Amino acid sequence: MQQAAHPYTFTQQQDESPLIIKSRLSGSPVSTTFTDLSSDTSSVKRPTRDKSASRITIAHPYARLYAKKDASKRRKIWNHVLEKQLFSPQELSTMGAPHRRTIYIASLEAHIDRLHNQLLGIGLYPIPFERLEPYRGLNSKTAKSMVAGMQHDATHTKLKLLELERSVFLVHSHLMKPT
Repeated sequence: MQQAAHPYTFTQQQDESPLIIKSRLSGSPVSTTFTDLSSDTSSVKRPTRDKSASRITIAHPYARLYAKKDASKRRKIWNHVLEKQLFSPQELSTMGAPHRRTIYIASLEAHIDRLHNQLLGIGLYPIPFERLEPYRGLNSKTAKSMVAGMQHDATHTKLKLLELERSVFLVHSHLMKPT
């Protein structure tokens, strides 16, 4: 029997003899027979998607991230669409993305400071520590992901609302037409 050069690689022999694969976990060789190179996955159980996963109530900040783990395609973290509201076309063409990102994040932080001052003025800031307890241990990257996710959800909700308003308007205008 022929053994592979590297413990984690395997080669298929020309005859129908079993193939030796060295397991990564145990280090012991595992014997298996392949009749053809295509893998038959019909007998493999696949995890089913929980239909209620998208409608769970979020108890912890990380729960939203775990609920979306089964999504087939992840959204990009940095979206350049909103940069057009802050930068002129000339600035967009002359500045590199890392420099724009630095300026953009600084402007967001300044906006957050203004919002904190407004909340302080109406007595809603600072937030009592007992209301912040569920978020203990939350790092900045996760918080940014949560904010981006909420913005994404809000955008989708606004689009749904606009579509409903449009359909109500069409039904209303159709009902008000004289026959």
